Amino acid sequence: MVHMRAFRGEAGAFLLALTIGSVCTGACAAHHRAYRDLAKWEAALQLSMPGPPDFVAGERTRIDLRLRNQGTSTIDACLGVGFEFFVFPPRTGTVNTIDDERCERPFKLEPGGKFDWSEEVEVTSQAVPGPAKVLVGVNLIHPRYCHKYGCYGKWLNTLVDTTVR
Repeated sequence: MVHMRAFRGEAGAFLLALTIGSVCTGACAAHHRAYRDLAKWEAALQLSMPGPPDFVAGERTRIDLRLRNQGTSTIDACLGVGFEFFVFPPRTGTVNTIDDERCERPFKLEPGGKFDWSEEVEVTSQAVPGPAKVLVGVNLIHPRYCHKYGCYGKWLNTLVDTTVR
């Protein structure tokens, strides 16, 4: 416990600033490193939906997703629980977000490597039959920068042309 009596006068003000600065430096540096890495990973990773299926309004459909590392460095990260799926027109879909995001699907991608997985989604019955666009978003998580409130993360999105029947 820090006692304010210990921080009187100019020397005390200096010690207080040094104490606060040293606490912030560690936390701020970790925050900076996490977001620096996430920004590099965001630039290197491409999210896609290979061979998007035709969707049927009111039915559940399995979609295949792929992350490809187009960068020059290995990426050791993971996906969180967070997931977005929207169909346009009209804007209908689902969003699964979580406040305390954690690493759910770890992956390690060498340059040129890919990570494939599937999700099950439902196109609501309000979707308009015909040509459509699908927006899919996943939460990229930094597994090495986590705390009691979750991990640092960043959303990756893709927009795909498809058809709704």
